[in-house]
Amino acid sequence: MMNKYRILDRLLEMSAMSPEGGMVGWLIADSKKPEYLYGEITGYYCSLLAYIYSTDDNYPKSLLVEEMRRQTNWLFNEYSSANGLITRKYYSARDDWKNKATFLFDIAMIARGLLSICKLNVVAEASATLALYQELLAKFRNQESLSPYLPLDTPGLPDKWATKVDIHYLKTVSALLGFPEYRGIIDRYIDHFSNNTTRQHLQASDTHPLMYYYEGWLMLRRQNPTPQKLDDLNHSLFMEFLDRNYGQRLTGKWYTGDGEIRSDIIAQAMRITAVLFSVGLITKTDYHKHIEQLAAQLADFYLDGYLCYFPKDLKTNYYNTWSAMFAYQALDYTQCLENNRPLDNRITTIV
Repeated sequence: MMNKYRILDRLLEMSAMSPEGGMVGWLIADSKKPEYLYGEITGYYCSLLAYIYSTDDNYPKSLLVEEMRRQTNWLFNEYSSANGLITRKYYSARDDWKNKATFLFDIAMIARGLLSICKLNVVAEASATLALYQELLAKFRNQESLSPYLPLDTPGLPDKWATKVDIHYLKTVSALLGFPEYRGIIDRYIDHFSNNTTRQHLQASDTHPLMYYYEGWLMLRRQNPTPQKLDDLNHSLFMEFLDRNYGQRLTGKWYTGDGEIRSDIIAQAMRITAVLFSVGLITKTDYHKHIEQLAAQLADFYLDGYLCYFPKDLKTNYYNTWSAMFAYQALDYTQCLENNRPLDNRITTIV
């Protein structure tokens, strides 16, 4: 049976593999050796630690504070180092197109995580680290828009969703809700996606950025009402998403059924389904029908607290940290709902 505290224990173990801080992206399953440290995922981890500190009195607060301090210090030192923050910091040399730029999405997730820690007032170093990443965020700003990346010396980024303004931007800008200077930009992107997003585009989107889109929308509408036509489209499309994938395994191309079967997108779909039920946009019958299937799918990736990136019967696999974080929160959400407790502020930060 999946256990959120066992998942957290494994995350702490994987974090400890980098004594100076920083969260690993994954372990190679065969060897249990980490392959790289990942700034974006360290930002997720900061948000998760702050989330647990705020919502769960059963886990030792002192342990969470020390872990938040380690990650804060690592982010400060990486930013201040000669090479600056590298997207994926590999333990052995490897060519990775993600290291040819600094990405807005990554820096927004880091800033959100640091702000979450700052709000707790338990890590004195967090404010100075956050100030550094706020300076970096400002470099992406081009009047009233945000560039998806800042190129480094090496040109030649591939045509990927991460390299352009696309639906994942809703999660990007939702991460900036705590920074008043971006309020106008956030509103403009909400208007942009409300006026320009079509069902056909969402149907053609990869599952992972589509889940980011929904996570961003839910966090944005938690703070302020979003346009009704955007709400209507997103609600009906997600019901189509659930119905289309009922009875079969969720893949990276949700509309056609093509693409890889991965744990991160299943955990994301679980969280979104739980939040939609919590805010009254999914009926109780539909919620139980779909959440039970998604949970059963996710359990196929669970291995003693680890979340395998691919189905656990595959020979080549990874113990993935962001899948684990998403799964922790998915289990937390569903447990709250099982006990008839509203999610409320748990929706403010969908890790």
